[in-house]
Amino acid sequence: MKFFSQLFAQTKTAESHFKSAFEAETKHNNYKLAASLYEKAARMGMGDAQFYAGLIFIKGRGVQKNFPKGVELLNMAATENHPKAQYLLAQMYFSGEGVVKNSLTAEKWMDRFNLHEIPFQSMAITFHNF
Repeated sequence: MKFFSQLFAQTKTAESHFKSAFEAETKHNNYKLAASLYEKAARMGMGDAQFYAGLIFIKGRGVQKNFPKGVELLNMAATENHPKAQYLLAQMYFSGEGVVKNSLTAEKWMDRFNLHEIPFQSMAITFHNF
């Protein structure tokens, strides 16, 4: 029982960090604080936090641009089945934007994204939109 209460507390903390990060980013334009809080939640395994932290590091919002760290965080989110991360990684690997161009890796992430059965039109995101 102790394990489950610790797991719940950790999830609650991750959600709390994520909500605070989202507010810092969207309401206060405090990207430095947002990056720190997203990263904390990301390290606790929260897919949305991994995705947003990855974007912040790739774009250099409030932190120094760090493509390897950003891609690592996007990979964590994509591995956790985050569709936006999978789609964005597929685009990045197809184009070579921020990563070494690799069509096999791009196809892997696009295949994983396609399992979600989300129409491409609703995923009108690209690397440059973020």
